[in-house]
Amino acid sequence: IQADLLFNQNTNIYFGDFYCMYTSYHYVIVVLAPNNSKGDIFCRGKLPALDRSNNCFLSCTEEEDGSLSFHHAQDVILEVIYTEPVDLSLGMVSQISGHQLMSLSTLNAKKDPSCKICNISVGR
Repeated sequence: IQADLLFNQNTNIYFGDFYCMYTSYHYVIVVLAPNNSKGDIFCRGKLPALDRSNNCFLSCTEEEDGSLSFHHAQDVILEVIYTEPVDLSLGMVSQISGHQLMSLSTLNAKKDPSCKICNISVGR
């Protein structure tokens, strides 16, 4: 499914969570919600809103020709949650391969008190 069907000028983006993975990467969860959808209304009261076109995790900007441009952080593991049902007929379903490394699981994630990214006061 093309990104612009799910993330466009009528989609709001929210910060979900941030985990220190005790590596050079961090795990970030963002939530995409179509404007005024049930998911959007729920997120408005529960999660911090991010600027759709200017945030450090995932952004969507409109180019001069009207096309959309997407950018995402390179130094994070980014999980994107979409709040509404997705019509799979708009794309194609195919098998993917891969595996999750247990070290990247957020199941037992804890805050690293020495992390200079998670803790802005470290090193000051």
